[in-house]
This record gives sequence, structure tokens and C-alpha cells, in this order.
Amino acid sequence: MEELETSPEGGRPEPEAGAGEAQPRTVSMEEFLAGAPIEASEQPAVSFEDTQLRAVLEAIVYVAEEPLTVAQIASALEQPQERVGALLAQLVAEFDQPAAAVVKHATPCGVAVGPTIGAALERAIATDPVARYGCAIALNRPIGTAGTGALKGVFVDLLAAPEFDPDALEALGHRQKIKLIRLDPAVVAESRWEAKSALGRLLLQEADRRELASSDLKRVTGSPGGPEEIASLGFAWRVVRHAKSNAIVLATGTSTVGIGSGQPTRVKAVELACEVAGARGRGSVLASDAFFPFPDGVEAAGRAGVRAIVQPGGSVRDAEVIGVAERYGIAMYFTGWRVFRH
Repeated sequence: MEELETSPEGGRPEPEAGAGEAQPRTVSMEEFLAGAPIEASEQPAVSFEDTQLRAVLEAIVYVAEEPLTVAQIASALEQPQERVGALLAQLVAEFDQPAAAVVKHATPCGVAVGPTIGAALERAIATDPVARYGCAIALNRPIGTAGTGALKGVFVDLLAAPEFDPDALEALGHRQKIKLIRLDPAVVAESRWEAKSALGRLLLQEADRRELASSDLKRVTGSPGGPEEIASLGFAWRVVRHAKSNAIVLATGTSTVGIGSGQPTRVKAVELACEVAGARGRGSVLASDAFFPFPDGVEAAGRAGVRAIVQPGGSVRDAEVIGVAERYGIAMYFTGWRVFRH
């Protein structure tokens, strides 16, 4: 990830060359997870026997005046720009077509796919005119002046794209506070692992890269959807797994019209998404990152005019949930697997 407009210089010191350079020490995963400190005298680098762990940490282990502990490394992984950058890239990497994602507080508030990157950007920022203020945006295509035109009147804190053409840089140069970052989603999409930190320890887990195939959809009620509806459900499912749970995404075609995320109850997430969508919610499709534990969420979706729902299923109250969907004429599909993000 290359930042084009940088804040004051800082970051990792360059190791000094010379015959007396310290040689890397090999640290096992067991030692690392047990909290073994990495002494400054053992710098400039640390080698890890486990290649998966090394891939995650090699960019953040640097010369330190004090011993570098697991907690410090975990803290480095939590730097806001890195966290937002990774999320942005992962989200737009979901799509082969031109795609744009608008993110606030590390959760999406607007995502769209379009025939051009400009069209995708325009649709994404239209999802939530309030939440987009001070947002971060990612694109999976280079941006030119056609794309920057969609940002008129929108305060953007960070914009990431694979490339910026000279005209786009000139147009964006008038925005004093915007940060421009070259970010290739294809590189992030190839990453198999992701890291989480808690209590001074690091959890390395396999990233969620599972693709939802049409054969994974089990229709439990309602009329079969046409290709357009199934494609829209697939789009919403790809977006919802990047939103903080409890998460709900409403979409029309391949554009979000409302996102409710980070809520303590699923019904609140539905209500928030429907509130953002307003009249656009009528005729939309809904994706839920986990099952509906009660039928109240589907009730709220039905009142808003949602026509189809995709969700994992598996609740002890599935029969009640399906019953409410039938009452509102909502087609409902189970995937059999959930996509929580915490």
C-alpha cells in the first residue's frame, strides 16, 4: 500500500549496513504466542519459522529501543490506516466488475458495482448521504477525472485506488485534507490469512474467501427468483460479510440502498438499514450475516417492502421466521453458513 499524500515522515528506521549487523533470531510460533520479547539487540530483523506468521508480521517488526512484545506487535496491527486499507481492499476485491466501497469506522456504508468506475462510485456514495461525510473510499479500477466528478460536494478523508491518472491527481490536489493511496485489491485478495489481537495476544485465522454459488441457495419459501434477483442476493451477501455484525444489507441490483451494522440485536440492524433506505427499500433484497433468532427482523423487512432475503438459517425459530416471510410474500433462501465479522 503506497501513500501518495503522506503525513510527517516517520515509521520504520532503516537498518545500518555493515559487517557487525545483528543476525536474525528464529522465533517459533509457540514462543511468540507465549509472549516472548524480541530484544533490540537481536534486531534489525526477526525470522519466524512459521511462514504464515512471518507473512503477517514481517511488515511491522522493526528496530526498537525497548524489547518488542506480542502486545506491541498486536498494537501495530491495529493502526487505523492499515485496518481501513485492508478492509477497503478486501471489499472491492470481491468483484470482477468496476466496484466502489464507502467505509466509515471500518464498516461499509455504501457499495456498488457499475459499468464504469465512475458509475460505481456515484452509486456507492448515494447509499447513505449522511454517513458518507468524512469517509474512506476504495476502488478496484484506476481513477480519472470522470471518477473524481462523482465526489463533488462529498468530504472524503481517504481515497484508495490501483492508480490515479495525472488529471485525477490535479483535480484531487485542491482537496487539502484528502489522503490518496495506491492500493491493489488483487494483491489483498490473494492473502490467505488475517490477524486479530486481544489481551496482548495475536490470533491468526484463515480469511473468509468462500464464494456463494447459486447451488448453495436453498429456497425455503416464496417463488423462485429470476437471474437478476439471484445476482442481487449474491451481491448483498458479498457486502454483508464485510460489515460489522450484527449486519444487514439492502440492495437493488448491484447497489446497496441501506446498511445496518454493528448493532446489538438483529432487528435493530434491519431497522437501521430500512431507515437508511427509506422508499428505496421497497422491492430490494436483504442479506443477513447470521440467522434471525426471532421473526421480528423479518417482520421489519416485510413492512419496508423487502422482496427477498438470503440468510444462513439454523435458528431454533426458523419455522416462525419462515412463517412471517410467507405472510409478507418474501422469498427466503438459506445458505447454511454464516459470515460474522467482529
